[in-house]
Amino acid sequence: MLTTAILDPRAKLSVVFALTSLALLIHDLRLFAGLVLVTAGSSFLLGGDWRVLYRMRRLVGLFFALVVIQSVFGGHGEPLLQIGSISVLTTGGVQRAVALALRILVIVLASSILLRESSRRLIQALIQWRVPYEIAFMVHLAIRFLPLLQEEMQDAFVALQLRGVDLQALGWRQKFQVYSFLFMPVLAGVIGKARELSLAMEMKAFRAVPQRTSHFRLELQPLDYGIMLASLGFFLLGTVLVFKI
Repeated sequence: MLTTAILDPRAKLSVVFALTSLALLIHDLRLFAGLVLVTAGSSFLLGGDWRVLYRMRRLVGLFFALVVIQSVFGGHGEPLLQIGSISVLTTGGVQRAVALALRILVIVLASSILLRESSRRLIQALIQWRVPYEIAFMVHLAIRFLPLLQEEMQDAFVALQLRGVDLQALGWRQKFQVYSFLFMPVLAGVIGKARELSLAMEMKAFRAVPQRTSHFRLELQPLDYGIMLASLGFFLLGTVLVFKI
């Protein structure tokens, strides 16, 4: 595993852009299998946070639902399971669902490369890539508010448990009612935090001047250049293979 602290965020972003772009272009399962292996290796070498895979366990049911939906409405491939005249499972539906699942897996594994990177360094990397500061700041807000939303949900669940509500013992209809009751206070808490942030931005004269300065700048090292060139080369190779197969 590489010492990720010495890597420039732009090198990591180049890897993520190359892998996720190929994930959107590829449809052949053979290419997908190779892309998954390359993405997993890149995530391991660049210090990706693989705990995201544990969080994806809840999507297993969604995968089987996609298999059925693609088989029923896709209308192609050999039928594997039929109920009357309706093909519940087809080879084409399974292939499409597997391709979609692999696409999501590649995107999640690639994004894990950035999970342990400092948000401030990511913003600086985008700014030095000539991305407008407003857009870079929006990226920073997105990175910051997702954990806040998770914390609000966890606090709401803890409050329910302290009141003696066992969510595991509730039925689906009761769970839906509980979640609908939790949605409004969680949303209100997030909106309150967003309002406080907007007031802080106005007090600090955000966008008062067209150009902003930074107290530090990122410097690309030879290893960073090598990773960026390798990412570009891999993306071009994958694009050629996509159009040839």
